[in-house]
Amino acid sequence: MILELWLTFVGISLVLIILGFWRSEHSELPLVGFFFLFLLSFVVMGNNLEYETGYSEFYVYGDNYDYYHYDDYNGTTKEDDLNLFHLNHTLQYSSYNDTTGVFNTHLFGYFMAVVSAVGFAGTLFGLRRSKNYD
Repeated sequence: MILELWLTFVGISLVLIILGFWRSEHSELPLVGFFFLFLLSFVVMGNNLEYETGYSEFYVYGDNYDYYHYDDYNGTTKEDDLNLFHLNHTLQYSSYNDTTGVFNTHLFGYFMAVVSAVGFAGTLFGLRRSKNYD
């Protein structure tokens, strides 16, 4: 999963958690937020978090394109023996895996899973205690 997308999903789950605790009548929001955070922790634990490191460009030359490519260039036709090209742009990604530094991704994934599981269980326990079963 791309790092920016993962951070966006973490932000959405934190917003759900905060909104759920702020508006107590919407008790489903923190449950969804903690569950989503729990699922996102497995991305970090499995070292599947990627970030963009660059891109590669290469040109494809040739005469094997359709006629509409030739018509775009000042009314020239395929019989004019033009060598047209297309630019291919490919992004390159690297896996974010820090096992020796301060931000150990595998341990952070475990920590995130435990915190979200405890938050989920605490929210369920708080719901049970807040209901009046008289």
